[in-house]
Amino acid sequence: MLMGVLEHSYNPSELIKKLKKFMNKKTKILILVPNAEWLQINFLKNFAWSIEAPFHRTIFSYKGLNYFLKKNNLKSKEIPNNIKMWGWTKRILEIENQNKLYKKLRKNKEFRKFDFLVDNFFEKISINIHNPPYLFIEAKQK
Repeated sequence: MLMGVLEHSYNPSELIKKLKKFMNKKTKILILVPNAEWLQINFLKNFAWSIEAPFHRTIFSYKGLNYFLKKNNLKSKEIPNNIKMWGWTKRILEIENQNKLYKKLRKNKEFRKFDFLVDNFFEKISINIHNPPYLFIEAKQK
């Protein structure tokens, strides 16, 4: 299982090559990575959680991850998911350089409810337009 691992690797191809040494025809690798086409990345750009440096070195789109796996002689199958990511309100306020305001607002119970509603709203849209925050893939040898 590579759950939140591949995007942190300095050399994802080398990591896959090492894993393939332990694989047989029945072995499956489950991969969960942030989605480069996630709605938050499209709208908030560098302020999105998934591309915050230095944590993620590679951000994959569905097409890019499939190409990467094919290049490493693996076939892939998408596993639909409804995993949500958070932080919309926080990141929007960061764009406006309002970090202190966000911290102050988070102390208020009603604002925390609003914050959750905003996050949930945008994440439902992301998932419904097939740009979820995470890609979940099953990979196996060809």
